[in-house]
Amino acid sequence: HYTFADFDRSLLLWMRMDDVNASGDPTDLSSWSNNGSKGDNAVQNTSGYFNASFRFDGNGDSINIATLPDFVATQNYTYAAWIYPIKSIKQEIISQANFPVGTGFGFDLNASNSLSFSKYLDTTETVVVGSIESVPLAQWSFVLATYVNGNVTLYINGASNGNGAST
Repeated sequence: HYTFADFDRSLLLWMRMDDVNASGDPTDLSSWSNNGSKGDNAVQNTSGYFNASFRFDGNGDSINIATLPDFVATQNYTYAAWIYPIKSIKQEIISQANFPVGTGFGFDLNASNSLSFSKYLDTTETVVVGSIESVPLAQWSFVLATYVNGNVTLYINGASNGNGAST
């Protein structure tokens, strides 16, 4: 197992997928309680990398979280997730955007199994950076996107795998 102490309350969301409320929705273990609600056919199961996980069949399944109140998109941040892709299709990993019209970002796995980090403005998607290598199918991978001083860097299993400037 693992633990985390959020000494300065800078962690805005931490979902282990083990912890759910009475409705089966995942709960946030950060100091902020930004709990989620599962959408469509998202199902918790016991086959996660550490313990439990959620399965998404690719047909609109999601975990929805309200806009994080203390998130500032122009400050430095990191998004991280354990993923287990089983087919090669475009899939959102983490996004914060108002669809179909609005602004935000998307951290995605595209149809060739490479990562991308995109910005959205109205209905236009602009890819900021794509990974050099692909994420393997049918195995757990730890993926990250960091935003530091306007530069986005992607990581697959701890190895840097592409970067680009976000203007």
